[in-house]
Amino acid sequence: MAAEVYARRGQGDVARQFLAAVGQMEAAAAQLSNEAVAEAVISVSGNAETEMTAVLGASELSTSEAAKRLGRTRERVVQMLNAGELLGRKVGRAWLVDAQSVDDVLEARRAA
Repeated sequence: MAAEVYARRGQGDVARQFLAAVGQMEAAAAQLSNEAVAEAVISVSGNAETEMTAVLGASELSTSEAAKRLGRTRERVVQMLNAGELLGRKVGRAWLVDAQSVDDVLEARRAA
């Protein structure tokens, strides 16, 4: 879509460069692991959580998804990750939360 905008503005060279760059990223992504693909997508799209969730599957959650399940804010989930109350890992600047860790916290709440 961005290439179309550039083309409409009479910036055909920019549109061609943009399409070439996208093609190179797609080719490089095909050779990378899921984690590396997620990092590449994050750096290009800026939409870390949606893209990571699509790439990595159900065993890991975005901080927004974890917050929704826990009934907490996204910021509180990040605090819990930093404190070790939840398990997770960083991909780029974003956290991926271990889904089982979220389930364990929910189970501990029910038991209390």
